[in-house]
Amino acid sequence: MNTALQRSSRSLMGVLICSGVSIVPVRTLRAEGAPHAPLVAAPTVERLPAPNTEDRVFEQWLLHGQELVSLRSKIGAAQFDVATSALWPNPSLTVSGGYLVSGTNLNGASGIGPQLTVPVPVFGQVGMRKEEAVANLRVVEVEVLSEVWERAGDVEDAMLERAFSQAEVESIEHNLNELGRIARIVSTRANAGANSVYDTLRVGSTEATFRAGLATAQTVRDRAETRLVSLIAVPGLSQTPVTREGLLGFRGPESEAALQAIARQRRPDLELARRGVLAARASAARYRREVAPIPSFSIGPYFTQAPSSVSLQASVNVPLPAFDRNQGLIGRALVQADGARALAAALEQRIQVEVHGAWQARERAREALVAFQEGGLKTSGELLARAEVSYQAGTFAILDLLDAYRAVWDARAQALQLERAFAEAEAELEHAAVLLPIDQAHGPEPVRSP
Repeated sequence: MNTALQRSSRSLMGVLICSGVSIVPVRTLRAEGAPHAPLVAAPTVERLPAPNTEDRVFEQWLLHGQELVSLRSKIGAAQFDVATSALWPNPSLTVSGGYLVSGTNLNGASGIGPQLTVPVPVFGQVGMRKEEAVANLRVVEVEVLSEVWERAGDVEDAMLERAFSQAEVESIEHNLNELGRIARIVSTRANAGANSVYDTLRVGSTEATFRAGLATAQTVRDRAETRLVSLIAVPGLSQTPVTREGLLGFRGPESEAALQAIARQRRPDLELARRGVLAARASAARYRREVAPIPSFSIGPYFTQAPSSVSLQASVNVPLPAFDRNQGLIGRALVQADGARALAAALEQRIQVEVHGAWQARERAREALVAFQEGGLKTSGELLARAEVSYQAGTFAILDLLDAYRAVWDARAQALQLERAFAEAEAELEHAAVLLPIDQAHGPEPVRSP
């Protein structure tokens, strides 16, 4: 009776990019053209069944959620950057001419010469630009994954709120049914002349209180469902009747050390910092390579009139990196790499603390729930039976009977609160360890900071 977020970078990226459950690697676009299929086209969704279980909510959100369309567009934009980085600079066409105004005609009275200039990055500049673009693409992939991970926590909280609000509604309805049993007992005794009108009025007052509580609980449930529907933003979906029975069991290993290892491998914020180190180092390598000049070769004919002639002109232009050798850009990239490396170290410590704290909170919540179930709830049936017998025998007054029932109702409410606390603790642990309900999920290939 809890939630599970068993996620992985690789499988989820396949969902985000391809709008399907299968794992599809990110492809580098060819320089000669863009893909035929649009990267951000939203799937057409009609008459989706209302998801009433946690895994169905996550599945429909990941496959059809409109918010994820914008996230997919970020990956598509970065893929086009990779395609652009592999292209050579465009050539330029220059047309120059001259006209003799005065003096001796040595090269013709007039002339015109078109010239084609082609930059030639022959010292590996294109390759370095492409490596940088690919590194940035990998950063964007994990940025998108990190956003989905954060949104998944909100979806998880909304599902818990909806499920336990519905459980509270059902609990109050059950209490009302039991109150109806009390009303029948009171009515029977009243008909026999053994009860006063006070007993009937007291039962009616309690019923009114319960019905007011039921209306409040139904409002809370409806608001929670509205929030959940708005968070997943699936077209054609207006209901998500998730109940406690629809929440998944804990899918992670029952070992804190194993969960720590899973979290270090799957946490997208940590992976983002690691890939940030590689991206910054790739930028620094590109700036170093671009210190080497990119020569430009120019060639073209030159036509003169009076007298007529045709000449061939050629030239080579080589920039000289005498002053600006990208010192500032290289230093900036290296500082960013150091910052990302420090962030990764801080996140590793944070992950250890978060998983440890969530693990302890889950254990305490489980112990409290088990202890209460074994103690406070076991005697409720016997308590009610004895109270009813005593009331019918005239030993108990109506307040004594209601007090016995009130004790049982309070115990049930407390048990529900303990169950919710346990579910929330498990959800926090699952979120910290990045567990998603995707069966074919596999852990991402770790990127180690050099």
